[in-house]
Amino acid sequence: MKKNYSLLSLLLIIMVILAGCKKDQNSSVTKPAATANASKKTNLVLFPGAGWVPADEVHLIEPGNYLARQNDHILKLQKGTNKLVADFGVFKRPEVVAPSGSGTPSLNPGFSSLATVIPGSANTTNWITYGKWVNPGTLGAITSFHTNYIVPSNPVNTTDGQTLFIFNGLANSTLTDVLEPVLQWGSNSAATGGGNFWSVTNVYYVPGSPGFYAYTTPVSVAVGSSLEGLLTYNGTQADGSYDYSSAFVGKSNILTLIEGVTAKGAGVSSTISTPTAPFVPQLTVATETLEAFSATGGSPTSVNDYPADHLIQMKSISITNATGTPTLSWTAVNNVTAFGQQTSVVSNANPNGEVDLLFHAVKPSITYPTPEVYPQNTAISPLSPTNTGGPATYTASGLPTGLVINPSTGVITGTPTVLSGPTAYTITATNGGGTSTFTITISVVAANINFQITNNSATSVAITFTRTDISQPNINITVGASSGTTPVSVPPGTYNIGFNDAMMPFINITVTLNTGQSVGPTPGGSFTGIGIGPTTSMSIH
Repeated sequence: MKKNYSLLSLLLIIMVILAGCKKDQNSSVTKPAATANASKKTNLVLFPGAGWVPADEVHLIEPGNYLARQNDHILKLQKGTNKLVADFGVFKRPEVVAPSGSGTPSLNPGFSSLATVIPGSANTTNWITYGKWVNPGTLGAITSFHTNYIVPSNPVNTTDGQTLFIFNGLANSTLTDVLEPVLQWGSNSAATGGGNFWSVTNVYYVPGSPGFYAYTTPVSVAVGSSLEGLLTYNGTQADGSYDYSSAFVGKSNILTLIEGVTAKGAGVSSTISTPTAPFVPQLTVATETLEAFSATGGSPTSVNDYPADHLIQMKSISITNATGTPTLSWTAVNNVTAFGQQTSVVSNANPNGEVDLLFHAVKPSITYPTPEVYPQNTAISPLSPTNTGGPATYTASGLPTGLVINPSTGVITGTPTVLSGPTAYTITATNGGGTSTFTITISVVAANINFQITNNSATSVAITFTRTDISQPNINITVGASSGTTPVSVPPGTYNIGFNDAMMPFINITVTLNTGQSVGPTPGGSFTGIGIGPTTSMSIH
């Protein structure tokens, strides 16, 4: 009996332990729905073109596989066999596009608005600057889009957590189907296989709730290497869907996107493989884009988060469509300009167009003519800088009374009204790339003295006025033989006046500043210490 009691006690202990374990197990897996959703929303990663997206909506498309859209499903299929590799599930299009790609998109039944389903569509908030061209619907589909560029240097600061994406891309009119060959740099590009090095990948995404974001295996590229991003239209399905591919020429990580499976492969059911709607619309919007993020998600906060190169030149741009080579007119969109970021449309040519994306302005480098001597109460000729850097904003550390500097051009103009000796003034030119300074010296003197020179001799005479009281360039005058009277104007001051010495025996010159005074010649054909002012005159015979 005692043995039976012991066995019963052991059974009771085991039952209690099992019940406790079951309770612990249930408490560890059962979570409130709100908590689970919140966790999903906070697990966000950066995706080229789209911005921050849920990590579980990002998918790798390995070499040898391609994407197909079938009856709202997005599938990963094996090239050649069409074998099903992955069914990513149902992604209903929020908008229905006419098979021809024309007309205004309408909402699919069950969707209240595009805005709620596609918050921001392609997230262009961090598209720092980009060029855009829209293919007119009357010209047929874009059939190819080439762009060549050079991999820039690494960012100056490589530890700031920033991420850069550079791409030429195609999208539909509502930015809900986007295909891009992307050059990427930064630790936050890890979601697409990137890191603190340059690499290339091809991406396709459909923003939404949920969204779908696919990328191909990234390939590292070296600074200074040449890239050619190529988007190609490969045909139209019977239901009106468009087939495309995105690639870097010479790289193995091409991304192919089609509608329909021409030969059903293993694992693809007939229900999925039969298309019922055009799931891939015509991609009509072409862009050349610089996208950038700081470590916290906003735009970079330091100019050093970008490469030291001030721009990347998107060159040899070529777009073809059903009519051939359309006329291009790129539109620059500059969303963030803190460091001089901007899009510069260098050429709308097609082929061989160019759209430059500026990471930051080129540091200015300025010089001015100096010294300058200006007569009082006389408007000066505009004094312009030479700037071998980028456009800048100009300031001056004071200028003579009456003179001003144009902050946009750096040109100094005006009428000086107060006499002043030689004075140094610092001009500063600033832009997103840095600052340049230059010091100019300006004197304001009494108004010029106007007088006449009459040459009665049979030969021309060269006369040099050399200022001795202040530093000023020489004034050189040549008076023709038997020329009559020649007007001359010089600032008042003390001069040495020299003549063509070899011709002195034959000179017959009269220099008249006013009547009542004259200065006779001295041996050697020069006069020293001549004060030229309102009451000085001189005759030379």
